[in-house]
Amino acid sequence: MGIGSSLLIGVSGLSSNSEAMSTISNNIANVNTTAYKKNGTSFQQLVAGKTSDGATGAFNGTGVVNKIRQFISQAGTLQRTNQPTDLAVAGNGFFVVSDKSTGLTPTDVRSFTRLGDFQADPAGYLKNSNGQYLLGWPQDTLGDIDYDVSDLNKLVPIKVTGLSGIAVKSTAVSVGANINDATAISAGAATYTNTPTPPATVNNMALYAADPTKGTKPDFEISIPVIDSKGNTRSLTLSVLKKAANEWYAEIGGKDAELAGDTNGLITFGLLKFTPDGTLDAANSTLFGAAGAQQLNIGASSASTGLRWASTLGVDSLTLNFDLATAFRQNAGVTQVTNVTTDGKATGNLQEIAVDSSGTVSAVFNNGAVVGLSTIALATFNNADGLSVSTGGSLNQTFDSGNFNLKVPGLGGAGVVASRQLEASNVDLTSEFTGLITTQRAYSASSKIITTADQMLDELISIKR
Repeated sequence: MGIGSSLLIGVSGLSSNSEAMSTISNNIANVNTTAYKKNGTSFQQLVAGKTSDGATGAFNGTGVVNKIRQFISQAGTLQRTNQPTDLAVAGNGFFVVSDKSTGLTPTDVRSFTRLGDFQADPAGYLKNSNGQYLLGWPQDTLGDIDYDVSDLNKLVPIKVTGLSGIAVKSTAVSVGANINDATAISAGAATYTNTPTPPATVNNMALYAADPTKGTKPDFEISIPVIDSKGNTRSLTLSVLKKAANEWYAEIGGKDAELAGDTNGLITFGLLKFTPDGTLDAANSTLFGAAGAQQLNIGASSASTGLRWASTLGVDSLTLNFDLATAFRQNAGVTQVTNVTTDGKATGNLQEIAVDSSGTVSAVFNNGAVVGLSTIALATFNNADGLSVSTGGSLNQTFDSGNFNLKVPGLGGAGVVASRQLEASNVDLTSEFTGLITTQRAYSASSKIITTADQMLDELISIKR
């Protein structure tokens, strides 16, 4: 090795340390950049080769070169926010994003990112600050999701606004009450009749409800509010009339104008029987048709026959599962209702968007209804550090990273989704400042090599003088 080689080695040191300084500076500048992944510098020696000089070998070094190392797989700290659509991945995986929200074709680029500061754009699609749209598996009208983890084209941009109000029709009714065991059998009970197919000759409680001058007055009534398919509240009435010890006539009716046919609002009728200890003998009660049944079905307005809603309402069928056995009693004491519980939700408006740890994006309405919209997909790589980085933290697949693997959050080694959190930069300022010092010293030392080699050349030139 000669003096000229020393100059070149010094230059390589200056160049490599200058690039290292640039890398460190970029890390420090992005210490507050959401989901930023730091870079590091690895130095490698350059060797031109070895020459043989008798029994000894001469080492022929030519300097140093640096190589940028990415730390994409190293997670940053999760930081809490107040925005429900601020999302972070706790664990392994990347969000799948696209550059456009509509008209997405198989040829359009899909990228990957940990930048989860998503907000709804004017059209309602979730978009991060880099202008990329979050993709997921959509939920169909039946609530089903096709988790096709082999096809990236099955993912669509997630839309979270512009959702209309939603209603949930009732499906379950629970009635708690006590009817006084000492209730006397009224005179009306002797003339009470309910033909198999009203409105033939009847003398029932539904007729009395329509016209108090007719029919049979009930001993007790319980109002039961239910929600139809449009979110309207429909009021049903359970009426009872004592027939004999431990046995009562019972009817369930509604408003006559809301039901098809001339039944005075009668929906179903039968007997309620009680055991000697006052509990309901559901197995032998016939209020809902067959003994033991506790389900009431009212057909849709569009139905042409049978018990159904009036065509003017335009509502769907209603199936109600009744629970009278749990808390409906015939005991001594005052006749009273203890509770009437029905499910179903009246029409509500969108209140907020919620994202759970499994990546399910749901719309929460102010009536308590929750509707699933989509499930966020996460992509994993065998070598995430091999991904290429674009402006804004967007990542793209490369040969070094290997192919992506789509996964449902929390399954197959993928991390979970953390709502109201963002991933911070993974830059450690302590390490970076230490790197600044050592890099500056190395740069200074490389420049010293050049000045020393220059002095030696100057001495060599002066020999001729």
